[in-house]
Amino acid sequence: MLLSLQRLLKKQKNSPAQAKASLNRKYMNKLTNLIAAFGCAGKALIFVIIFFLLAFSYVLAESEETRSVTIMGEAELKIVPDEIIFYLGVETCEKDLKFAMEKNDKIVSQVFTVARSFGIEEKHIQTGYIKINPSYRYYDNKRTFLGYRVYKVIGMVLYDVSKFEAIFSQLLDTGITHVQNIQFRTTKLREYRDRARLLALEAAREKAEAMANALGQTIGLPLEIIEYQDRTWMQKDKYGLQNVVQDVNVNPNTEMNTIALGQISIKEIVQVSFELKN
Repeated sequence: MLLSLQRLLKKQKNSPAQAKASLNRKYMNKLTNLIAAFGCAGKALIFVIIFFLLAFSYVLAESEETRSVTIMGEAELKIVPDEIIFYLGVETCEKDLKFAMEKNDKIVSQVFTVARSFGIEEKHIQTGYIKINPSYRYYDNKRTFLGYRVYKVIGMVLYDVSKFEAIFSQLLDTGITHVQNIQFRTTKLREYRDRARLLALEAAREKAEAMANALGQTIGLPLEIIEYQDRTWMQKDKYGLQNVVQDVNVNPNTEMNTIALGQISIKEIVQVSFELKN
């Protein structure tokens, strides 16, 4: 076959790939002619041979399959938040729409004044939602007009978490009617997630080594790594920031002396498959 290939390459000025393709067509034609010469019996014999060759290849591939062990690794970090997000609501209701707006604006202005007094910059204070609608009371098939309800939501970011209790106490005195949400967050999400992921990988390796040793085996190189992300602590707010958060809902009418900042949990889970050796 090698001589035939060399002769064919000498006769043709085509590339080696083209010459090989031409040679393959030549042998396929010979095989087709051979099958035609033997008739139906020859075709059946050739199909049987092909079947056994394929079966042998499958068994050989199965015998050479790499043995592996798959392990889940998990790590969790507890960190102290370094920023706090407030979502505060101001609701007023008056029969005169203009008066309802002015009353609402006055409270919102006081909220902004308190925020500035604690060093919060203008860019970190925003009015994110405004709603105005007439309010009615329905009783005994009668509709009574109560007034125009004006509702605004204010968002702000506090970076000095040590001032939380002081600013929150003064915000409640401004006349806000709702504390929609308070988020304790970290701005170092990437750093802590990377650290937790490395710890999860180390945990997976240690667990794999322990299990393999118990069976008289050792582990080799990692074959596959899959990361499972716990999204329950991820949230994207209206500021376009995505960080670790811990939510606290507060009733502004409830007397409260303190809120513990606590810690935020960051968890990483990985699945690793290691080669298993004798």
